[in-house]
Amino acid sequence: LPQSIFPWWMEQLSKFDVINVPVVAELPQDANAEREILEMQNIRSVLVLPLISDANLIGFLGFDSVKKQVTWSADSIILLRMVSDIISNTLTRFFYQKELAQSESRKSALLNAVPDLIYRCDSAGALLDRNNGADRVLNDELDLLQPEKLQDISVENDKRRLIEAIQSALQTRELQTVEFHFESETSSRILEARILFSAEGEVTAIVRDISERAKLEQIKSDFIN
Repeated sequence: LPQSIFPWWMEQLSKFDVINVPVVAELPQDANAEREILEMQNIRSVLVLPLISDANLIGFLGFDSVKKQVTWSADSIILLRMVSDIISNTLTRFFYQKELAQSESRKSALLNAVPDLIYRCDSAGALLDRNNGADRVLNDELDLLQPEKLQDISVENDKRRLIEAIQSALQTRELQTVEFHFESETSSRILEARILFSAEGEVTAIVRDISERAKLEQIKSDFIN
């Protein structure tokens, strides 16, 4: 039923008032539409409590008496108001959980669509989270390495550069780009980390393999020389 046909009812609820009607037949003239609907259902008394979430009306909890007229006591209304608050809080929590799940799903889909490795690190480079990239071979090599810090995926001579890039990103909140060497038992690669501030005390590092690009640049440099 559209809300517009119950102006009196909706006006009370919009003010977060309890609608306490011991005798439906004695509803005011302004509530003719409400009285007709209630009488069609043989309702003799009605009590309605608003459901409120974040200062917004999201529904109502209604109690109908059809066998006899009922006058709800103040204590009963207080208890039932507590019930309506519990229902409102439960619905609010459900809505927030649903929105959070949708947000996490969208974020996961976005991260999975990015072909690069993504690391979330603290100020010391300790890994807080990781998203695998499209290069399965590199993923397997890193899994074998089991790094605890971002700098663990670089050779010894490049570790300091990664730490400095993390500190610079945190201090300046500007994008830092650093190239470093990664070596495993089966390969030697040149990786690039684009490090940016993501939260207080945290950075996000987007890591990609630039070995082919570095090789082409070296060939071009040799040719020019």
